[in-house]
Amino acid sequence: MVIAACGTALADAPPAERPVVCGRIHADSAQCPLPEPNARLYIGRVAGAGRKQRVVQGLLRRQSAQLNYCYLKFQLVDAKLAGLLKAKLTVNPSGEVTAVATTGIESDVRADLVKCVTDAVSQVVFPRLGNNDVVITVPLILRLLK
Repeated sequence: MVIAACGTALADAPPAERPVVCGRIHADSAQCPLPEPNARLYIGRVAGAGRKQRVVQGLLRRQSAQLNYCYLKFQLVDAKLAGLLKAKLTVNPSGEVTAVATTGIESDVRADLVKCVTDAVSQVVFPRLGNNDVVITVPLILRLLK
């Protein structure tokens, strides 16, 4: 019997030669269960968006899967990675994020985490928030579940 990781299963192989994945024999890698996450990123209340705060909050929540991925990715490297990461987004009049500044969270992986978060929030196109650049403060709460 072959021992393999997810993604290397042989669907055409006879049952005796199918790989053992995650402790079980699988016909294909699609059946391999994902590990339970032990951390989660929450988006706190946004400040600085004026009357469009709810719209901005909703747009950021649409990116929550990508932001949570960033956290979980680096939480595997630093198991105690938790706390409050404040991101200040500078949004130009056309709604594009032109700069991201962060404070909080001290860790060896902080720079990589900040880059991942910056890339995720830079994809958001906000509605027109004013005639000048607007700074939006987004608290990102990094919490261990177990």
